[in-house]
Amino acid sequence: MSDIHETHLGCVQQSYRCTTGGWSYNPPMGKKVYIGNLGPDADRGSVEALFSMFGTVEDAYIVTDRQTGQSKGFGFVMMGSDTEAQAAIQSLNGKQCGEYTVIVNEAKSQG
Repeated sequence: MSDIHETHLGCVQQSYRCTTGGWSYNPPMGKKVYIGNLGPDADRGSVEALFSMFGTVEDAYIVTDRQTGQSKGFGFVMMGSDTEAQAAIQSLNGKQCGEYTVIVNEAKSQG
């Protein structure tokens, strides 16, 4: 079961989509944004709500520890457009969110 989970996680992170005939590449339509230094109480809903002030949030996720399920303190948000992503980055980077000062910037590719 964990092999399936890991495969699909890689699929999502690399913008690949599972099809019956194999894997196909789906380039993201918007811009992927990194958010770091999240508080331990941050969840997907709170991140989506925060970023939705700047435009369409196509997807959001917080990276968690595989064994404990606890947040690792960072995540990613896929915004609807480059303009929306830049507005979020400029407005949120270095700002106080709860007790934490978040880091928000353009996500770097893994390759």
